[in-house]
Amino acid sequence: MRELMAFEWRVLRRERTLWLVLAIFIGLGAYASASGARFTGERRAAIAELITEQCARLDSIAALMPQLDAGTDSVPSFLDPRMPAIAGRGAAAQYAILPPGPLTALSIGQADVQPFWAQVTTRTKQTFFVNDEIENPARLLAGRLDVAFVILVVFPLLVLALTFDVVAGERERGTLALVLAQPVEPRRVLGAKVGLRAILVAGMAIALSIGAAVATGLPLSDAQTVLRLIAWSGVVLLYGAFWFSVALLVNARRLSAAASAVALLGAWLLVIVVLPALAAAAISVTHPAPSRIALTTQLREATDAAAERRQDAVATFLLDHPGAASDSGARSDPFVQAVALQDAAERTMAPHYVAFDAALDAQRRAAERFRLLSPALVVQGALLDLSGSGEHRFRHYERQFDRYHETWRETFTARMLRQERLNAATLAALPAWMFVEEGWSTLGARLAPGLLILLALVLAIGVSGWRALDRAGRTA
Repeated sequence: MRELMAFEWRVLRRERTLWLVLAIFIGLGAYASASGARFTGERRAAIAELITEQCARLDSIAALMPQLDAGTDSVPSFLDPRMPAIAGRGAAAQYAILPPGPLTALSIGQADVQPFWAQVTTRTKQTFFVNDEIENPARLLAGRLDVAFVILVVFPLLVLALTFDVVAGERERGTLALVLAQPVEPRRVLGAKVGLRAILVAGMAIALSIGAAVATGLPLSDAQTVLRLIAWSGVVLLYGAFWFSVALLVNARRLSAAASAVALLGAWLLVIVVLPALAAAAISVTHPAPSRIALTTQLREATDAAAERRQDAVATFLLDHPGAASDSGARSDPFVQAVALQDAAERTMAPHYVAFDAALDAQRRAAERFRLLSPALVVQGALLDLSGSGEHRFRHYERQFDRYHETWRETFTARMLRQERLNAATLAALPAWMFVEEGWSTLGARLAPGLLILLALVLAIGVSGWRALDRAGRTA
């Protein structure tokens, strides 16, 4: 087999098609790597600016508080950072930041359209994920070229370009019969031709992934990053195995070179274009996205209704928070009234939020099921999850944000009702944000079903193609 592969390599390297497709693949990979590096660099720079602004603001407040206590400086009451309502609503607000995923430079995915930071205050959650970031809508619609796109779309084309005429080309040139006249099994000869191409193309895909990781400055000294890169490479190899098994099956059907090319291109269109489009259409019909405009309208109506029943809202709020230093004083406190109205509106909106989130969850579960219909969707989901730029990581961030926001509100509400004033020490002791990545067990459990189905498909198609390949060789 080694001798057969060595001979095939001497023949293959003289073909211009090989070097042309490899040049295109490398060129697109280099551009995709540069795009990913640029995106993650911009994201890290933006995060650094947010952290710098937060530290400067908190430091200035901490320096101002002793001066206000000593009476050497003064500010209007509605700007006094010692007041819990003022501090919690904006003066002492902290940023809940979603850092770039471990391999975001390789797969940008949805990271360019999802918010990656929110300034946590005592306001309602619905006001948070609307920041001042401006992006060109046409650019967001088209997406960014990244390494994952090259792997998903271009990599199969490279496989097909090098394998569509492995059998048919030899047969049409009249060389297949001469090769098979040698004392060697036909399947071994044809297997060597396909195997060499598999090694070459798979090696290029893995080299592209690792090279992009190095070029984009990923922390390869970090064990988690290395493990994700290894898992990424395994998914790429499995994806390549799928396309080579398809090519093997088509080559074994005794088609002409042109017919083989058409059949493989049809398979590429089916897997890459048609099945994902059908899955998206099915999801939109069976699980339409809930209307965020309707939710915003309901929130506005709930806020207006709470304002009309101001006294009832304040009374209900104080019953639920029996920590007020003075009940009569709390009822007339404009800050308490504002928080009470917000609380009343959120009580009214609670079932609407639950229904909205339930509709989104149903849509996501449907997407997970329909994803199993296409190997490309399975691999895309796996690469997004491994890179940390997919939907699941953002939902994981949202859940942590919800818990942190609730802690933040409870902290400032309790201090406001007790009429406490903040100082530099209490400011430093406020709850701090820290994002925690998902565990490997959660990630593995989510990826396993799709990858196992893809592996079974590879084995089924590959075995069928291998058996048919022997018959095709003997009847060449």
